[in-house]
Amino acid sequence: MERYARIKSLKGFMFISLFIFLLLGAAGGIAAEEKEWTGSEKVVPADKKWTITFNTSVVYDQNSSGITVEDQSGTKVNVTVKQAGEEKVEVLPPAKGYTAGKSYVLRIKDIASTQKVKMKDDITMTFTIEEPSSTNKQTYIDLVESTNSTIRNILVSGWDQETLSPGDFSDIEGELEKVATVRFIQDTLKPYFEAEMCYPCDSSMFPFSIAPDLHFKVIKATKDERIFQTAELSDELSEGKLVTYTFKNEDGKWLLDDYKEERFSGDGLGVSAEAAQDYLNNLYLNQNYGYENVVVTYLEKGEEEQYDWYSNRSYNREYYVFQVNTDKGDFKRKFFPFDGYIVYLKEGN
Repeated sequence: MERYARIKSLKGFMFISLFIFLLLGAAGGIAAEEKEWTGSEKVVPADKKWTITFNTSVVYDQNSSGITVEDQSGTKVNVTVKQAGEEKVEVLPPAKGYTAGKSYVLRIKDIASTQKVKMKDDITMTFTIEEPSSTNKQTYIDLVESTNSTIRNILVSGWDQETLSPGDFSDIEGELEKVATVRFIQDTLKPYFEAEMCYPCDSSMFPFSIAPDLHFKVIKATKDERIFQTAELSDELSEGKLVTYTFKNEDGKWLLDDYKEERFSGDGLGVSAEAAQDYLNNLYLNQNYGYENVVVTYLEKGEEEQYDWYSNRSYNREYYVFQVNTDKGDFKRKFFPFDGYIVYLKEGN
């Protein structure tokens, strides 16, 4: 019996189809060799859709585990597998796409022909999800930062400056539609503007600043949807948090469609001493500080008890101490890797 399997890329298609030629012998059985295909380790988009085409009619039971995708730890990924014709089965990606830079294994086993004869060998294929380029990453960061400031400024412009109260939301809807979806405007921005926003309190729905140098994760980046997670560091006005933005592509323009906040937990940001040092160096080189020369030096680390008002508990938090030398003076800073909180140390400390 002749048996073989191969992968072929189809020009003009958004996805790479997987062709499995499982030839029927005289007895009518389906056969396939247990092998890792030549072509494994392909780098594919986060919204990868696989189409598996057999050279004979097959029956796929959606309640079975005949076709699965596993991550690097062997955990099954929540993909959708469905019959797409007598000889085709489609494997749709997870709802939020695969994780950039991670590898997965597509497993195929126990597929039966219409004669109810099953494959006798398993087949596997490994694929890796493409990482966004550094150019794309900066573009993504710029999108998040500009969306933050633009929506904030539009909301503020809708306030009555004399009574310090919200005006008519319909007056700013047109401007908001340039940066956010109608769904997000009506379900999130409008209720916030009319009931929660406090312009005199100097509060904001979005972070006043984010720290993409310390945390910026591309969760999904497809032609239709982009999901990014970054962080707002803890300071006197905020306890710090992870923030996730979802953008939808509407007529070629990326519009904010969802925004979620999540408190730090576990090890928090887990910033290394080297990353914190680079962050402080770039921070104080910002033109707002007015320094021309900045040198940040790591001195030591330690632990300090910090109270968390949200959980009403105290925790021992690690910190780093840095010496900051500038052309206008020298000082020390304490940096907490859990949430990025920076403490201004007095002379002698």
